[in-house]
Amino acid sequence: MPHRRNGANGEVRRLTAAAPRRILLLAAAGSQILDLVGPFQVFTRASEILARSHPSMPPLYSLEVVTTERGMLLTSCGLRLKAHCTFRQVRDPADTLLIVGGACIEAGKEDAAVVQWLQRLATRLRRVGRSAPARSC
Repeated sequence: MPHRRNGANGEVRRLTAAAPRRILLLAAAGSQILDLVGPFQVFTRASEILARSHPSMPPLYSLEVVTTERGMLLTSCGLRLKAHCTFRQVRDPADTLLIVGGACIEAGKEDAAVVQWLQRLATRLRRVGRSAPARSC
């Protein structure tokens, strides 16, 4: 059975064939593209590395881009992206939420429903974070 080192103390844990950890990346209009695709690529690459060294194991992560509004996500550079779903469509449990360009969301300048959803969801997640330093909105 494969092993991995986990944490600063170098503790060894046995890898198990658990379901992929579901990572949600919440992006609002005007988000910077690198703040979204950077973390997406890091989690994807981690799954690829594990799959290469342990092909019988399921993917480590399952990633979804979630938007605050319906339709295409218009990033700060003008690139339009199609997300997996809106925040209103998220149903299954998740492991981690990363807020992309979260200053506007955290300042409450998004729809109140987004802020309320975040408050409810955060209590059920293992990790909540922001993918980039706060910027003014």
